[in-house]
Amino acid sequence: MDKEKTSKKTKNEIPAPWEGPSPSSPVRQKANSEQIEKLMEENLRLTQEIYKMTKKINNFVVWSRILGFLKVLIFAAPVILGIMYFKPLLNLMGQAFAPYKELFYMTDVPTIKSQVNQNGIGPSSIDELLNSLKNGNR
Repeated sequence: MDKEKTSKKTKNEIPAPWEGPSPSSPVRQKANSEQIEKLMEENLRLTQEIYKMTKKINNFVVWSRILGFLKVLIFAAPVILGIMYFKPLLNLMGQAFAPYKELFYMTDVPTIKSQVNQNGIGPSSIDELLNSLKNGNR
């Protein structure tokens, strides 16, 4: 049974010295060189596949960067342009609504202090008026 296990070899396994010719024999050297040649060809094939995959990945990364930059540009450009053109637009709108500025901002409305001083109403007269309203006297 042990001989059956040792006699079965895998593809790439180098035979043990007791199973075949001596390592220095020309037959053994030819077998080693053929195996090395097969391994080198397989290595070359795998390296070429890895190179193709690496090129695809690199291409993907380059396009991802380009499209990422375009996305940022698409969102940032309107904001930048809006900031640049919004101020002059506000100035134009301000000129268009200049006649209505008094209505919006009420710039010419006199203050309460100026009305109190003009009418001669002081704090004491306001207190008297409030007390009379509380008591029901008019």
